[in-house]
Amino acid sequence: MHRGWLWLGLWIAITSVGVGQAVPRSVEAIPRSVERITLYWLPPRGETPSAYRVLLDGVQVAEVDGAAKSYDFTGLTAGREYRLAVQAVYPDGRASEVVERVDRTYRALPAQARYPILIVGGTASGVGAAITAARLGVKVALMEPTNRLGGMITNGVAVTDVRQRNRINGLYEEFRQRVEAYYRARGDDTSLYFYRNGLNFEPWVANMLIKQMVYAEPNIDLYFGVRPTRVFKKGNRITGVEFVTLDGARRGRFTADIVIDATAGGDIAAWAGAPYRIGREPRSPEEPHAGVLYYDRLNDRFLPGSTGEGDRRIPGYAILMIVQNYPTPQVGNPPPGYNRLEYVLSPPWERSWAYLYGRIPGNKFEVNQHPHGTTLQEVNYRYPTASWEERQRIYQVYKTHVLGYLHYIQTELGQPNLGLAEDEFRDSDNLPPILYVRKARRIEGEVFLKQMDITLARERIRRDAIAIGDYPMDSHAVRRVVIKEGEPVPELAHMGEGEFWIFQYTPWYQVPYGVLVPKRVEGLLVTTCVSASHVAIGSLRMEPVRMNMGQAAGVAAVLSLQTGVPLRRIDPAEIQRILLRQFKQYIYYFPDVTPDTRFFEAIQFLAARGYFPSERMEPDAPLTRGEAARLLWKHLRTARPDLPEERFQGLAFTDVVFGHPYAVPVQNLFLLGVIERTENRRFNPDEPIRRRDFVRWLTRALTVLEPDEWQPVQGQRSPFVDVRDDDPDLPFLAILHARRFSPAIWDGFEAFTPDGVRFQPDAPIRRADAAHTLYLLGGRQIP
Repeated sequence: MHRGWLWLGLWIAITSVGVGQAVPRSVEAIPRSVERITLYWLPPRGETPSAYRVLLDGVQVAEVDGAAKSYDFTGLTAGREYRLAVQAVYPDGRASEVVERVDRTYRALPAQARYPILIVGGTASGVGAAITAARLGVKVALMEPTNRLGGMITNGVAVTDVRQRNRINGLYEEFRQRVEAYYRARGDDTSLYFYRNGLNFEPWVANMLIKQMVYAEPNIDLYFGVRPTRVFKKGNRITGVEFVTLDGARRGRFTADIVIDATAGGDIAAWAGAPYRIGREPRSPEEPHAGVLYYDRLNDRFLPGSTGEGDRRIPGYAILMIVQNYPTPQVGNPPPGYNRLEYVLSPPWERSWAYLYGRIPGNKFEVNQHPHGTTLQEVNYRYPTASWEERQRIYQVYKTHVLGYLHYIQTELGQPNLGLAEDEFRDSDNLPPILYVRKARRIEGEVFLKQMDITLARERIRRDAIAIGDYPMDSHAVRRVVIKEGEPVPELAHMGEGEFWIFQYTPWYQVPYGVLVPKRVEGLLVTTCVSASHVAIGSLRMEPVRMNMGQAAGVAAVLSLQTGVPLRRIDPAEIQRILLRQFKQYIYYFPDVTPDTRFFEAIQFLAARGYFPSERMEPDAPLTRGEAARLLWKHLRTARPDLPEERFQGLAFTDVVFGHPYAVPVQNLFLLGVIERTENRRFNPDEPIRRRDFVRWLTRALTVLEPDEWQPVQGQRSPFVDVRDDDPDLPFLAILHARRFSPAIWDGFEAFTPDGVRFQPDAPIRRADAAHTLYLLGGRQIP
């Protein structure tokens, strides 16, 4: 092109697009069918456009009136990605910048299809499983009845359920970072409390970002608008699932090597014959908050009527509203059957959860008021095993109920200007298209997680951990409190039968792999309705841990495909290594260890087996002699549980006597010849251990387990410039050199000098370095 024409084109572009001109807001693309995508927007702030230009793949296809807020792109190709855009045009001819979104039409449902991995449910766990397996190089089919991904992340839970942000990890942390980056790019201060650094978000933004994450993976074939109808089995192995489009026009039979049930109801597992539970276990020593319960949260006590009897009742469900304040009243007619008495136990708006804690970007509120408000009890008892049609009828009951609560807020609580957010759920009457299914079926798996497993998490170490949980165990009320006309509104010390929130009994905890593996069915993993008690699943049901459990399932599925090992026999250690190395997912938690910490993988792997039982890791602190002894004795007992442990046989050192915290490891290592007696018979357990001593002890400990592999190397010239050939510890240091272990792993480039590599044998070894050395040299000995 001639340079003059190029400059002319640039001049036209600059003069026709107003620099800094107000742009359309809340621009969202929503796929509607195999040939239709709708683009939605809100008008710019400040000026009123006279028209909007809409573009498809960079080409203008229409100009619509300035009052328009959406445009339907029709006649599109199934399963294809499109760039859809809108531009505001002003009366004086100026135009705003183009705001573009990328989205896809529905993929057409084939009559038959085969995939290595089939994931049913685009929930948080389904998305986690799909992205993880896809990034590991395996083709995945992800099936979702709605046109939204992420489950409750994008359907109303806009305030992330987590106590501490630094416990967010894995794929959910990636999502959080995307949320924070999106709002920062808009110029927002994401440190404000209603952003929570990316943990609070608008559902439409969350949906857009999660779709981007899924669309970025070429190994994921996403099918929107399809629901499962039955499963196929061969013996006790699930081999496939049949799906139907929501309009009933097409059916498709999908076969797969591995099926992952990520549905909110555990439908696939149940249809395949996996045992499951619905309702509440009876109270027991392992389940002290189980069964019928009236709980005084303020004083942490059971109230009269708390029999602890088990039953099949489940917590109330809800439709979560996203609302905002408008400049004018939004009060309309009440929904059919409206009864203000259903809501009189709800708090004043200024004391509601939404007002106090539910603020999100965009000057909006997440409304999740329970037990009286958005939540409704008892009408959902049949939901877990109901047909698709009955579930839709139950959804309508909740829709009427939540609109009634909105009307109550407007008319009885003095908030007439409060209304449903106009830029949320724009293709489903501004309400989420799905229920908040808090608890439904719970499979019985290879591991059944109980309340006390969580409460005593520091004692019950899970070497098979594949995630961590953080949120307090809870349950929403399972029965209604009915107020009749003319009756006084009671003052209740409880929040409804079955409701509790027991933060004081919920430390962070490890999630074992076995909760994903159902009994009796092969080729199947379950990532939402996992194997746990009614009380325990009150924490496991939160979206961050669900996404992490999905990631673990994705890794396990890929490992099973690659090795031929059945899912229930996959070594959790292999799952852990991939989760830690490639996805930075926690299987243990230290407040001072992040994925950026040196030797994160080694620290996490060993900590998950109890190697570092303290609350903090202090990775850069020097390892003490006592800690080194405890660490090596722990390794020997982990690798060889049958190794005898002597508790009262002799005293090798005068400063480590019976009752000393390090007495058992020191005495046993001495008896095994791992550590030697000092001249003054003092062990000095609190002093930093020198590198030479740690390597000598480590080599001897590994020799106990594998005598032929770790014999000291005699008669060798020193490979280190600061270790003499006659140094008594050279035979042990030389073993590391023979295993291609370099001090550069500890010291980086500082290990290299003009004369050669230095070992610094008398320098202390840091805790992280010790963990990595043990993991690197002895890791294959660890089950």
